Amino acid sequence: MGAWGTGIYSNDLAEDVKEACKDIFAYYEVEQGNQKIFEIYKEVIAQEWVDDNYASFWYALADWQWKHGMLSEEVKNKALELSEVYAGINDWIESGNKRDVIKRKRAIDALRNQLHRIQPPLKKPVIQLITPKHKPGDIIIFRATEFVDEWDSAWHIKDFRPPLMFESELVSESKYENISGYDAHGKYMAILCVGSRVESYSEYIPDVVNEYSEYVWYDYLSPQKPSVEQLRCCGFLPAIKWVLKDYRKGITDYISWVYRFLLTAEMFKQSSYCCFEKPINSVTEVERFNQLFASKTYSKDYYDGELLTTTFYMAFEEKNRMELLNLQVDDLLDRRIDNPRLLCAAQIDNAYNKH
Repeated sequence: MGAWGTGIYSNDLAEDVKEACKDIFAYYEVEQGNQKIFEIYKEVIAQEWVDDNYASFWYALADWQWKHGMLSEEVKNKALELSEVYAGINDWIESGNKRDVIKRKRAIDALRNQLHRIQPPLKKPVIQLITPKHKPGDIIIFRATEFVDEWDSAWHIKDFRPPLMFESELVSESKYENISGYDAHGKYMAILCVGSRVESYSEYIPDVVNEYSEYVWYDYLSPQKPSVEQLRCCGFLPAIKWVLKDYRKGITDYISWVYRFLLTAEMFKQSSYCCFEKPINSVTEVERFNQLFASKTYSKDYYDGELLTTTFYMAFEEKNRMELLNLQVDDLLDRRIDNPRLLCAAQIDNAYNKH
């Protein structure tokens, strides 16, 4: 059990139980929800021995259900039974930290006292689904504001990732020390909404989905605000999607060139970073992108940008890298141009191990 503290939810399993409860009891009634929880954690429940994982499951479930007014007698009695003997204290005892042992016991005492009190009224969680911000064909023109704080530097590409993912020695062995990158402050950029992507809201809930707007970057970065006519002559910038199968060991799963990325509506709230113009619908631009992209053999996977600034960095970094090497990133306008070939996942791992 991975623990980072002495609280009821300060370990991996308890945290997972809490997150599962948020989804399951937002969708199911209490009795059905309990059946679902018991099915998910049946291996833990069926253990013939009481260890820290076993105790943490019942503590977390009892605490969460009590606070939401849905604690069943079965869960309550089990958690109380375990708390009386401080079940689940072994990891802290074995660590040799007497202060943490005391803190963990206090947390269990607090839970036991709580469970003896009358629970609050029923309070079911609410499913908050992600819905698209734009419709296909919307063109969003925006401008990065002048420097506001240190985080605003996300619009300024000044450091490159080690380019060890390319087959080309020209690219993979190039040096970029003291080379300035793109600075987008005060400049206009644009993205095009080309559709949306549906993803399951939760692994525990059937037929409930989030829907993310899908965009592509225009190859445009200028102090001058572009017209729609100007953008219709622009290409579209790619990024490299690099997925790690094992984050701790850094094992690469796959790598590919991609052009489309996902954003939620939250990314478009007014902030100190960018000033958005009113979207302009131009469905023909979606058709143009799809036709250009269909003529290429790049991956049709998406890349998920947690922030608009992140996706900007990913796309414009590659363009800048190619220009510094007198190469051209493939903006899809010229069928004769392809992006540099990438190493396979295993080759990238070997390159980074040597690096």
